[in-house]
Amino acid sequence: MLTSSNSLFAGRCVAPLAAPRCREEAETLSMDLRPDGVVVVAGRLGAAQAPAIQQVLDGVKGIVTLDCTALKYISSAGLGVLLKTQKRLMKSAGLLQLVGLNEHLRDVFQYSGVDRIFEILEPRCRSHSATVATRFVASSYTTAAVSGSDTGT
Repeated sequence: MLTSSNSLFAGRCVAPLAAPRCREEAETLSMDLRPDGVVVVAGRLGAAQAPAIQQVLDGVKGIVTLDCTALKYISSAGLGVLLKTQKRLMKSAGLLQLVGLNEHLRDVFQYSGVDRIFEILEPRCRSHSATVATRFVASSYTTAAVSGSDTGT
């Protein structure tokens, strides 16, 4: 359930928690809006976290930069969330730009062919992975954390 306070998302989205198979599966996924308008995701984006993250991304508009520097894993369900968001944004001249993909995530995007659907950017500097100027309009939800285990896909 999403909660908000002072027009900034101050609560947590919590997906159903199943028994994790390993320590990594119990990690959370967080999503934050930086002051420069970049959306930062960290952790693991799997099937358990996908519905809550989709709800947050449904509120973004325009050209959105998603900083994936701290994203460790993405499942097919996570790719589906990003694809759905990209499709919706493109209908209104928007765009989802991805920055900071690690080697594993870059491979996932290339092998699945979705690297041709997104604009994948290189970080401008190592200390701040996404310093790309963006136009961003968000709903009242600007920070989310999702916990749950990833059932694997």
